[in-house]
Parts: sequence; C-alpha cells; structure tokens
Amino acid sequence: MKRDSSAKIGDAAALWAARIDRAPLEAHEQAALDAWLAGDSRCAGALMRARAALMRMDAAQALGPDFTPATPRPHLSRRTVIAGSGGLLAASLSGFLLWPRSQLYRTGTGEVRLIPLDDGSIATLNTQSEMEILFSREQRLVRLIRGEGYFEVAKDKARPFIVAAMGAEVRAVGTAFTVRALPSRAVDVRVQEGVVEVAKPAHASQAVRMAANMEARIDDDNDNISPVAVTPDNVQRVLLWREGRLSFESETLANAVAEFNRYNRTAIILADQDIGKRHVTGLFSATDPQGFAQAIALSMDLNTRSNGNQILIESR
Repeated sequence: MKRDSSAKIGDAAALWAARIDRAPLEAHEQAALDAWLAGDSRCAGALMRARAALMRMDAAQALGPDFTPATPRPHLSRRTVIAGSGGLLAASLSGFLLWPRSQLYRTGTGEVRLIPLDDGSIATLNTQSEMEILFSREQRLVRLIRGEGYFEVAKDKARPFIVAAMGAEVRAVGTAFTVRALPSRAVDVRVQEGVVEVAKPAHASQAVRMAANMEARIDDDNDNISPVAVTPDNVQRVLLWREGRLSFESETLANAVAEFNRYNRTAIILADQDIGKRHVTGLFSATDPQGFAQAIALSMDLNTRSNGNQILIESR
C-alpha cells in the first residue's frame, strides 16, 4: 500500500488543526481523527506542527492593529491560510523578519521541543541541545551549538536556510533534514525530503549535494564528504526521537546505553566492556531507562541492579 506524501499529510494536518481550533470535536470526528493518526506514524507530528503554526498566528494577531511590519503583508484569514497550507503560512509570517536578531533555544535532559520559526519553518530540538537563530533579510542562519535538530524548511529562494554545526554547513531552500552534533563525534546529516548542500566553510567549493534518504558524516579528520543512500524506513526510525522513542537495529549495547543516557538523569552503567559489545534491536521509550535495562537483561540473560541514580547491567 502506497503511503501518503509528507505534503499530503501536512495538508490534512492543517485541516484537522483548524477543525480542532474552531470547536470541540464531536464523537464521529474524534473517531475519524484517531483513525487518521493511527494510519501513519508521521501524522501525530504533523498535527502538532500545524497546531503550533496556528498558535503562532494567534500571537501575531495579539500584536494589535498598530503593528506595522517593515514589509507589508497581505491580509490572510485563518481559513485562507489553512487552505493554502505551508506555503501561504510561510508567506504570512515572513513579514515578522523586521531586522537581524538572535534567538537562543535550549532543551534539558529528556526534553524534546518544537519551535516554529519566524519564516514559517519549524525546528524540533532534541534532548540536551542548544541552537541560535540568526535571521536577516539576506539569509536564515541556524547555529546548532550542540545536540540534534530536525528542520522543516519553508521555501524562500531569495534567502537560503543554513545550519552551521561544528565546522560543517548544511544549506537548503525547502526541505526536511536532521543535523546531529555531539561532543567528540562527527556531525551527522540525514535528509528526509528535498535536497541540501553539505560543506565545510573552509572548503565551500567542495560542497556535496544530498537528496532524500541519504546521510553523511562530517569529521575533522577527513575533508571529503561521502553521502550514502539509506532506506526511507531507516530515516523514519532515526526520527522516532521526536515521538519520545528510540529505535535500535543491531546496535551495540554500549552505543544504545550511551544514547539512553542522553535522555535520562538515571544513568545506565555496563559492568564490563564485553557486555557492551553485544547487539540490541528493538523500540523503546526514551525516558524509561529501567524498562530498557530490564528488557536487555531478560533478552541477554543478564542482571540489573538499581542504586540511586544508576542502573547497573552485569553478568549473572
């Protein structure tokens, strides 16, 4: 069965957001919404983003009749904006870019934050992450200081959207991609939709184009960027952190534990390195380290012990 495109899901989400905003859903409408949400894992995130965009418009209206943007913008009713989905919404918000300014966003341990940007784009910031938004009339710059972000970029050919992270730059016009920049690791880029250009500022002439369902790793030791193709399912699996879940496929237990520890104050500790070399496959709640440890112990014939803010995984 062919899955709906992200654009089609986005349009449906916009309509549902408008319906929810108008009045409480009736029983048959709630049943239809539940069925739509259950039909595709992307629907819940799309609905959340659509409702966030509506709230953004409400905030704009609250500025009052005396608010005059530097660039005149056409009057758009909420119904018109919903009918036009993302493109018109981006246009209606573009007038808020009155001057170059800096906005800083952070997330705490276990926090995932959805952030509507002034140009109509949407950023989703993962746990223990920090980014700075630097928008001007010439370009849209995001500095990913640390952590991981997922970016759904509103189209604006006149102003490229650039994510800079640890010596790497990802440039897009209208697309959806993730950038991951963790200490002492390479920068990971994954493209879900559209096309991006990836480069190091010192080697801008060697920019590499990446299309949907491709990923690349950029590190200090290698100036060459070599994207590889991945399956759409792989991209969706990696993005499950937006829903509070972590998916591993034949991942070493050591790496899986390190990922879990990014989301929780209760740290998982492996008793010895040999245990960490085992491989784990499965889908887990990102904020349930106890459940993860117990599942691992059961499947690998290991033992767990809790001690304050630590969970020890050891041999029997």
